[in-house]
Amino acid sequence: MLDFSSTQRYRVAELGNSENVSRNQSVYVSGWLNPIPGINQRSYQFIEGKITSLLQQPEDGGYALVYSNIGTYIGMSGGPLLNEQGQVVGINGRAAGDSITGPVGLYLGIPISRFLTARNPLQQLLALPAVTNSISSSSSAQFYCDKSNERPETRVRTSLGFIPVIVW
Repeated sequence: MLDFSSTQRYRVAELGNSENVSRNQSVYVSGWLNPIPGINQRSYQFIEGKITSLLQQPEDGGYALVYSNIGTYIGMSGGPLLNEQGQVVGINGRAAGDSITGPVGLYLGIPISRFLTARNPLQQLLALPAVTNSISSSSSAQFYCDKSNERPETRVRTSLGFIPVIVW
């Protein structure tokens, strides 16, 4: 489903069942943190947190997983939210906060089951085979992180050009 090129070999994470996620469960956010004061370069982070809430009505964009972690993760949006078995149960996306106090230490993720369900109508357009429980490298689809109108987005490259899949 997903191809990328690298000079290194990577183990591909399996997709987990986000329907089995529960409150107080440990989860891990993985990704590349943008430079911040004291760390002047992008750096890989693997940060533990706990599920604090499962929203009955997802927020705009499908966000239904709420978890706590220490710190802010600018640049890590779109990275996997992993369970204790290393399976992808969600997509890390937003920090919760308000316009006065800023981030409050809670983060929002899209359950992987919701992402896959929402993605199914795009299958024909993107010429992607249906996703079951793992990601393979047999497709020609390529995903990219970019910005549009100063908003980060995940795009897929298809024969029709670049198509936004997730706007953060």
